[in-house]
Amino acid sequence: MTHNLHRMGTREDLQHDWVVLMVTTVGVNIDHSKAKLIRFYQICQEHNAVSMGESHGGNNIVKTTEALFEALPENISCGQATFDNEEDVAAVLKVLKKEELGISIVVSGLIDEVDHMCRAIGTTHHTVSNSLGIWGNTKKLPPPQILAVTTMCGHGLVASALVEDMVAQIRKGRRTAEEAAWEMAKDCVCGSFNPHRAARLLQAMADQPD
Repeated sequence: MTHNLHRMGTREDLQHDWVVLMVTTVGVNIDHSKAKLIRFYQICQEHNAVSMGESHGGNNIVKTTEALFEALPENISCGQATFDNEEDVAAVLKVLKKEELGISIVVSGLIDEVDHMCRAIGTTHHTVSNSLGIWGNTKKLPPPQILAVTTMCGHGLVASALVEDMVAQIRKGRRTAEEAAWEMAKDCVCGSFNPHRAARLLQAMADQPD
């Protein structure tokens, strides 16, 4: 899924940022897929997902999990959950392989680590998509430390100006980095924003001199 493909940051930082998606196909398995997506969410929740969501139903940061499930349409194209460590992702994949829900699973993260997880549970990846970076006049882009935050919302709903404002509030003591991160996560309706990673990135920016 390309909206999670372009997350930026250092390798060390990205080791704490993973998105697992369940993706259906029109004419194959999208019909009446709600129950399977709910089971997918339940498995992710049992293994410490930091956020979950779906573009039509919203995320579990602004809604209760029950309200999220209720808002899901009967035929769903995609749902996702975000994690902050490899161990939980590996555990989720192990359960999904065992239950065989019959819907494609996509993992967005460091490719060599994903490959290792697949091999550990006795499977291999079907397809690999790699980001080729950003082309064009990159001088117009925000600094890399801000892009590391904004690219966690692949639909562009977390603005660079919001990141700058939150950093300023943290410096002034109006918010903690954690409070700022969870507030920003509300805007990412599909649940791919990682508030745990965002808090670390925001605090690091706030600790830098003006």
